[in-house]
Order: sequence, then structure tokens, then C-alpha cells
Amino acid sequence: MKLEEALEVIDSALAPNQINTLQQTIFCMAWQGKTYEEIAEASQYDSDYVKHVGHRFWQLLSEVLSQKVSKRNLHVVFRRCKASQFDQRNRSEIDQLSKQYVVKGINTAQADRLQLLPTIYCSPTPLSPDFPANHQNHSPLSLISSPQQTLTQWISEDQCCLITLLGRAGIGKTILSQQLIRDVQGEFEQIIFFSLRNAPVFVDLFESILNAIPDVPSTNSQSLPLSTDAMVCTLVKILQNHRLLLVLDNYEMVLQSKQLGNLYRPSYEAYGYLLRLVDELPTKSCLLLTSRECPIGLDLRESHLVRSYQLPGFTPTETKRYFEHLGIPTSLELAQTISEYYGGNPLALKIIADTVCTLFDGHLKEWLNHGQGNIGPIQQMIEQQLNRLAPIEGQLMAWLSSQPQPVNVSDIHLHSVGDQIDSSIDLMNALQSLHMRSLICIHQSRVSLLPYLKDYCSQSTNRMVSQT
Repeated sequence: MKLEEALEVIDSALAPNQINTLQQTIFCMAWQGKTYEEIAEASQYDSDYVKHVGHRFWQLLSEVLSQKVSKRNLHVVFRRCKASQFDQRNRSEIDQLSKQYVVKGINTAQADRLQLLPTIYCSPTPLSPDFPANHQNHSPLSLISSPQQTLTQWISEDQCCLITLLGRAGIGKTILSQQLIRDVQGEFEQIIFFSLRNAPVFVDLFESILNAIPDVPSTNSQSLPLSTDAMVCTLVKILQNHRLLLVLDNYEMVLQSKQLGNLYRPSYEAYGYLLRLVDELPTKSCLLLTSRECPIGLDLRESHLVRSYQLPGFTPTETKRYFEHLGIPTSLELAQTISEYYGGNPLALKIIADTVCTLFDGHLKEWLNHGQGNIGPIQQMIEQQLNRLAPIEGQLMAWLSSQPQPVNVSDIHLHSVGDQIDSSIDLMNALQSLHMRSLICIHQSRVSLLPYLKDYCSQSTNRMVSQT
């Protein structure tokens, strides 16, 4: 898009007296990629004054264009505005997006309820159409902002190219990624949310992205690159030429289960090759992964542009705030007891809140008097993750669940853990793998399980013994 076309958009959006010479100079030079210092020198104004005027002007444009405008995203915003300018003024962006973007599995009426984010939902099981807008109000994560603020800064300000959001089952990774989409949508030409829940092969991801981006011709079987390596290289070129946010949800599903090391499943190595190229080659885009398990080698790639975030559980204060938000009176002491037992797991807290409201009329202490434990849905959540463990990891989890206190790594004796562990190397690998799966806590060389995981593993072991 040319500068003259961008100025035409401004002329049509603002009254003649709403823009002065300095504002126009700031816009033109910012469009050309100049810094505020360079703009100040050219216009012979103080640089702080130029920054102040520029900030106020971006705010004005954000109001009249009904989307966030900043010095960084001028080209993205004005290209979008130019494309939709011919439509009805009050509905220009919404109507144009409904024509331009295919929201897979979601029709036009449902897209209105999504507030028409420029997002392609390539999910095998499409998310509820009101999920981004309405689910946030009922999610525990809507009551805390620290992770969201950090990740928004990494994406918008630090321009990270690869971010991995890690955490146990139920910790809120998918919900947080949806909230991030709402926060940073103005920074990107397009956002693509792709669920790996059903472990699609790489060619499915590749075709979906190519078919989703308006500037890239749709593909057929004859036009696809012959090898997955070529597909990866083509996809990286797209990420270099476009400003995209690509979210790959449930990334652990392309990794091997029942094995140590978080290696890729056979025929899924292309996903790992994609991460390596995104790390090695500069791109305009950002690749965001959500995963219960850290992919092999990713921790070694950490840099100022490649980062990972271990999503923590709720603190006692946040737990108290969440229960009270749902109308369940809670003392800080009671909230601390529950938070420590479940590791502040938001999904577990929501299941508890639903149970307390249904069975105990909102009396949390009465539920606690019956003995906190792993209610059915919480058990299912735990089983999903434990079913992916290698035999050596399962044996180590069972042994850790039998220990009354956190255990120093150097005090774990091979013969006491089980017959699956033959050497110290096996033990270290198993501990490292469990840590990468977010299943064990390691603090000052001492290893432990969260109480709710410990109780589950202990009860499972007892059931197995009783059946023999």
C-alpha cells in the first residue's frame, strides 16, 4: 500500500481541522519507518514533544478507525481499512472481514458473535462460537493479568518470533492464548488458530494456512511441494512475507507418548523443522505454541526472540478472589489450603466451585469437611496426562507418591524406585522428562509431586496392589 493511499484513508476519516502539519509529518515519516528522533530532527521539534504528539495522534486514529493504531502497525491497519473502505462506514471492518476471512466451522452469524476477529479457526473440533467473548467472563484466568501482560509484551513490543506456553493439564493455556488473540489482533495481518488435538500431519497444517491467507493462492494436490521439508520452507517464507500470528494449540499431540525425551512422533518431524527454521531465520510473524510438554531442544533455543513461559497456578489470594467472584464466601486460609493441594490449577478450581454450588449450596468449608480429593472430571484430567508417560516415568511417579516429604535427587536410590530404572542416567532422564511434562516440582534439588497428583498416584498404586 502506498503512502498516498494511507493519507486518503485519513482524509476520509478525519475532518480537515483534525490533523495539523506536525501530525501529518509524523505519520508520513513513521510510515517510512523513521524513528521519533529522526522525525524530530527533520521537523525541528523537541523529540519528547514529537513522541507526545505522535502518541495522541495514534489515539485519535484508534478512535476514528475503531481499531488499535500504533507506530508499529500502520501498514497492517491501513491496508485493512483501505480494503474495507468501499463498504458501509459504520460496519466497514466487520462486513469486510466476514467476506475476506473463512472461519472454518463457523458461519457468518456465528462470526458476528466472535466479534469477527481476523482469525482462522482450523480446529478439528471447532471452538464454541462465543468462546473468546463470553467464556472469558467465567474463566478463572479472567481474574489475573500478569501472564497475559507478559505475553502481550513479548508479542507486541519485543517482537518474539517463537513463544511456547507450557503447563499441566487444566492450567489454562488454551484460554490464555484466546485472550492474547483479542489483545494483539491489531498487530497482525491475520491470526490463525490451529488445534493439534487430533494430531494432524504437517501437510494438513500447511494446506490450511495457504488456503486461509488471501494473498496466497489456494492449493491443490498438484501444486503442493513434493516433500514436507519443502512445505516447511514455503511456510517459513510466508511467515517472513506476512505479519501473522500462528497459534498451534495442544502441541504435545505431535510428540511421542510412552517414550522419554519428548521426541516427535514418526512422520511428524516437520513440526520440529518448522520451529528450528523460525528460530534461525528472521520473520515478521510470531509462532505461539501451547503444550503440556516442552518439545525436545526448545529449551536450548531460548533467546531474546525465542521464549517459553511456564504458566503458574493460582496463588491463595487469586484463588480466594475467584471463589468470591462466583459468590462462594472464602477465607484466605481456606483458599490457601485448596490452592496448595491442587497447585492452583484453574480447571480443578472451577470443577470444585461447580460441585460446591451444586451439592453444598456454595459452602466451601462444608465440602472441605467431606475431604478434598480428585472429583471425577479432575481424575480424567490427570489420566489424560499420565497415560502419555513411559513405563519408567510411571514407576518413578508411583515411588514419589509414596514419599512423605520432598526427596533430594541425590537420595533417590535406583533399587528402591523399581526395576524399570537400570542406571543413574535412566533416573536423570526420567526426572528430566517428567519435569518437561510439568508433572513434578523441583526446588533446590528436591523433587516432589503436587498433593492432588500424589494422592491420585498413591491411590492408583494401592488399587493395582489390591488387584494382584
